[in-house]
Amino acid sequence: MILLDSNVLLDIATADPVWLAWSEREFCAAAAHGPIPINPIIYAELAPAFATVLDLDRWLDPALFQRLALPYAAGWVAAQAFVKYWRAGGTKTSPSRTSTSVPTPRSKAIHSSRATRRVIAPTSPASG
Repeated sequence: MILLDSNVLLDIATADPVWLAWSEREFCAAAAHGPIPINPIIYAELAPAFATVLDLDRWLDPALFQRLALPYAAGWVAAQAFVKYWRAGGTKTSPSRTSTSVPTPRSKAIHSSRATRRVIAPTSPASG
């Protein structure tokens, strides 16, 4: 199993125009090693991209993701507190990834044997 950085999953969930292709390749590479594990922190970081907890839970298809045995309800509550904080004028240190329509992971095909964590670079995916 390979634990992916939540940015890789956010790129797929939000169809990020710059990082989507790279993140989908990395997702498939990681999935070649088995289900993608997620934990409450990853869950909380994904939550703002979804309108409801049901949408998020549906997107986290059990055939693709393995939830680690930790309290996921706390992740949802933490994410909602963070969203409330920055909507009230709190300092944002990263861009919002809120979306009203959430696509599902596009590729269930597994065709790679390597996965890496996305390194956030000031330029394009080709430079990272």
